Amino acid sequence: MEIQLNGQVREFEEPLTLQEILNRFEIQPHAIAVAVNGEIIPRSEMNLYRISAGDRIEVVHAVAGG
Repeated sequence: MEIQLNGQVREFEEPLTLQEILNRFEIQPHAIAVAVNGEIIPRSEMNLYRISAGDRIEVVHAVAGG
């Protein structure tokens, strides 16, 4: 299964949830927003949201500043 993660093509053997993909890349969900194919996925749904071949995942990190 091929997906895009922040613009880079990634290959996975098996179907995964969004949370499993974030875990593989050691991305902590507490200070991020994640969109799949342009749709924001709530943190409460990341464990259930199944990724499909061809999905585009964008992870945006929150940054504090002034």
